[in-house]
Amino acid sequence: MALGEKIKRIWIYFRRGHNHIALFVSLMNFITIQYALLIKQTILKDILPFGMLEFAIIFSICYIITTVSLGYFDFKKGSVSEEVNIMASKNIFFREILERLERIERRLKDEGRNSS
Repeated sequence: MALGEKIKRIWIYFRRGHNHIALFVSLMNFITIQYALLIKQTILKDILPFGMLEFAIIFSICYIITTVSLGYFDFKKGSVSEEVNIMASKNIFFREILERLERIERRLKDEGRNSS
């Protein structure tokens, strides 16, 4: 396997690992930082009786609701359909399958006209 191909594979593995596994580590780090900045080092520590666990639970609930809502909006009204179209047009195998399906569809239409 060529060096360029190995680098591409490593990059793909890195992205999948980061997006699917390290995301939880990053999220916990983010929650810890937010707790330190928003609660521990401000006057809110006297007003809100939150410990780290309570803050993490409340923050996680708000975070999940917000990200699911944003993801839903992006999927329904945002750029997801355009991204899929662009990726499909760049994917050689997908493009080949679509071209073959279009040829089959044309053949079936032609056969339907010829037999009637």
